[in-house]
Amino acid sequence: MQDVRLTRHRSAIVKVETQEEMPDALISRLASLTGKDGFFTFSVENIKPEDIMGLPAMPKIDGKTPSQRLRAVLWVLAKQQEIQDEKFEEFYNKKVNYCIEMFKAELEPGS
Repeated sequence: MQDVRLTRHRSAIVKVETQEEMPDALISRLASLTGKDGFFTFSVENIKPEDIMGLPAMPKIDGKTPSQRLRAVLWVLAKQQEIQDEKFEEFYNKKVNYCIEMFKAELEPGS
């Protein structure tokens, strides 16, 4: 792995360089995936097809997963409440923890 950087929203930007030359068809396929959501697997060991679990596709509305939509709504709310950009993560965590506590309160005792 060549380079890993964290964004201010705590997502990661990962630069990967293959060790072998890629055929044109694979280069075209990779280029066609630009800007699309997907899954990435990295291991220092060889990965066999049976090592990769089939992951269900996340439902999307307007091209966003439910968690991406929640984050976007909270970003707008933070802007409306004049929360500074550098304080957004704190605001986001507080709001998400509030939601978690609300749902935990609905759980049956001992769950």
